[in-house]
Amino acid sequence: MSAEQVLEWVSGSDPVWSVIWLHGLGADNTDFQDLPRLLKLPPNEAVRFLLPNAPKRPITLNGGV
Repeated sequence: MSAEQVLEWVSGSDPVWSVIWLHGLGADNTDFQDLPRLLKLPPNEAVRFLLPNAPKRPITLNGGV
């Protein structure tokens, strides 16, 4: 997976925690790009968020969405 396919957001220097957020069917990583801000994390906690993009694959479920 290339770096262009992963959105990264870090809330402070030297993060201790990491969250890897996987999107579901029909979505992509940009659908969740506001997630870190909306969580209102404590200012003293440094967290790294990684939002990868899944590859496009043909499917038959849900009418091929």
